[in-house]
Amino acid sequence: MNLRKAIITGSIKYKESPLNYPEKDMKLIENTLKKRCTLEKIDITSILHTDDNEDSTYIEQIESVCAKLESERTNSYDLIIFYYSGHGVYKSAEQMSYMQISDDEYIPIDKVIQIISKVNAKNKYFIIDACQSGGFSLMKPKGKLQRQYSFNSQGVYCMFGTTKHQLAFEPSIKDAIRKKIHNSFYTHFIAEALNTKSNYNEDTISIRVVDDYASKKTPTYTNFEQIPFSTTEIAGYFPFGLWNETKELNDISEWKSKTDTSTQYSSNKEIDIVNYLAIKIKKMYSEENYFFTIPDKELLSKLSQPAKDLLNGKLNLSNLKFNDKPLISGLISSEDVKKYQFLIFILENESIVIDLTLKDNDNKTTLHEALHNSKFSSNYIIQLLFIRKYSLSDTEENLLIDKFKDNTTRPEHLENITVALICHKLSSPELIKKSQRIIKVIFTILSFKTKRVVGFKLNHTALANNFLQHHQEFANIFIKALKQYNFYATLKSKPSFVKKEIAILESMPFQETEYNEVIEKMFPELYE
Repeated sequence: MNLRKAIITGSIKYKESPLNYPEKDMKLIENTLKKRCTLEKIDITSILHTDDNEDSTYIEQIESVCAKLESERTNSYDLIIFYYSGHGVYKSAEQMSYMQISDDEYIPIDKVIQIISKVNAKNKYFIIDACQSGGFSLMKPKGKLQRQYSFNSQGVYCMFGTTKHQLAFEPSIKDAIRKKIHNSFYTHFIAEALNTKSNYNEDTISIRVVDDYASKKTPTYTNFEQIPFSTTEIAGYFPFGLWNETKELNDISEWKSKTDTSTQYSSNKEIDIVNYLAIKIKKMYSEENYFFTIPDKELLSKLSQPAKDLLNGKLNLSNLKFNDKPLISGLISSEDVKKYQFLIFILENESIVIDLTLKDNDNKTTLHEALHNSKFSSNYIIQLLFIRKYSLSDTEENLLIDKFKDNTTRPEHLENITVALICHKLSSPELIKKSQRIIKVIFTILSFKTKRVVGFKLNHTALANNFLQHHQEFANIFIKALKQYNFYATLKSKPSFVKKEIAILESMPFQETEYNEVIEKMFPELYE
């Protein structure tokens, strides 16, 4: 018996504000789980809500499926996945997000999670693609009911398409044509994460990586009007997706089929791939409209070194200019979303050669452009520059340190400077990539070390309370930091802080260790 099971649900029964994609979203998730996550059709239960008369039985169907799963198991399941696509709403009075399965029927997400959690499974993943869905958190003191969520589990992971106050978006007809997206944005990028080879480590991918990928991509394609939210209690590493190499590279319609079995076949095919990628990348850069497809990152990563050299020779990006600046600096300074997408593609794909040492006519560096960019995700661009081995000169480092200490530096500029100094100190691309996932944790500890709040519009007391509320998995190292940096005694006189600290001590949340290397590199004094 397969120890992985999934319940995929959605609703298309709306007279007001009908949705176009829930049924397609369900199918995409089902196919992706079968292709990447070792589930078969028999392991997946689909519940599509189509009739008002079924409103009262929708939750009963979910309960029935869970009861059946529980009765059939001979041991704990390894994984239970619940997915929903449809409308959602956050009710402030109840402080809870709801799945709105029809115009008049609302089901609290809390209740759904409670029902699914009755199934004995080591890992439970909940993915809700709906408006205002992020009004639920595992990160709170647990009563008896809340403890059911993680009973007999190694991990509970909840992914929501939006925060509790935001809308989720479907692509318009224009988006579907131009951006080749035929599902709700969040669902599209969840599937894309699982179908992107570069996301895999030794042919496996964790739910964290899928979450990070979809949470990064979705805002980019929705003009930052949709920001996903997640909450988790998870220990260790569990391989969510598995990469099956034999299924890949067989569906590129632009390639002509070949039957050549000679010794030159492999290199000939690589030349075809290089030409294909060169055309796609040049088109992505040069097109003023959105009629382009993003080139396949996996094809880039699989090229041999001679093929990569050939591709870079065809692209010659280091000699290109944009806005009368070296290409990367020009793209960073652009306000064009399409150029920003091209920039991120180039920076994320290390097979493509770029020169980050070039300066513009005013002697400004690539990093200078990124530090002063206010249109797009400056933090992420800065991190990518350092992952691509951008190196601070002594002059730049001293200038950044002086700007950090300057109380007149604007908060948004201060945050960019801090990210650059963090990346410089970490130096290792792998550590920088890890730091992306806990940047708010680093900001918080640094705010207490330097006595200056970075990355938040809070005072130190509110910042400490916020940390204990939302980052309980780092509570131990945070308390140690407060003591190390002489804030603990002051905060112990604050009832709000004491209440949160006591709640953590009583609930004893799992303490994250995956990022110890990053935190120790940043704050070695906390590990002495």
